[in-house]
Amino acid sequence: MITKATADGTFNTRNKDMEQHATTKSYCKHRKLKSLQLLIDNVKEKGLEDEVARLEKHKRLLEKLPEMELSEKAKKLRQACFKANYKKMHFCCFFFLTGKGWK
Repeated sequence: MITKATADGTFNTRNKDMEQHATTKSYCKHRKLKSLQLLIDNVKEKGLEDEVARLEKHKRLLEKLPEMELSEKAKKLRQACFKANYKKMHFCCFFFLTGKGWK
């Protein structure tokens, strides 16, 4: 038999779960947009104007449809930019720490 207390507890638990899910969804949307903006900035540095236009279009779509995933091409481009920045950072740190550069 369901009493008012058990029904209220179940309802409150469901509300908390739904609020947490909505917060998580909002946070994921923010992370996707931030990641995409960082990618756009990196691609602008490289001078790839066609890709910048495509990524900005993708960003506008993502703002309208937050459930949408990044395209495979965008994911690969993001990975390549991250890898290039990582190598650049470690290359600079290597020469700075070993003292083999800038003489």
